[in-house]
Amino acid sequence: MSTVPVQKSSAAMRYLFLFLLGLVVGIVGAVMAMRALDARKDHYPESVMHVMDAHADVLKANMEQNRCTATDTLPQLQALRMMANDIEPAFGDLREDARFARRRHCAGPYRRSMQGLSPGFPQLTNELCQ
Repeated sequence: MSTVPVQKSSAAMRYLFLFLLGLVVGIVGAVMAMRALDARKDHYPESVMHVMDAHADVLKANMEQNRCTATDTLPQLQALRMMANDIEPAFGDLREDARFARRRHCAGPYRRSMQGLSPGFPQLTNELCQ
């Protein structure tokens, strides 16, 4: 009878395999933990600011392209006017934060300026575009 010698795997290969397996499990666990922490975050304040920024960018681009008709600017202005009401509620739990309290006084004047633009807005845009 012939006996076939069985090669033993080296301890280094087992350690390398376990190290790589631990590395993969650790990365997956870290990603899951980061996503769980991100899911707990309130995205509403950032969303309000991103939407307002997008509308302001469209208005700025319209002004640079000399597209100052009411059909180009009024939809963006109306959206900004509606979003102005959501600035303070968007930061509800931050009202007591000192950083927000310093800038909270800006929401009221912004809202009033948006309301004040509605009757004379076509004349204002025509003056700015010329």
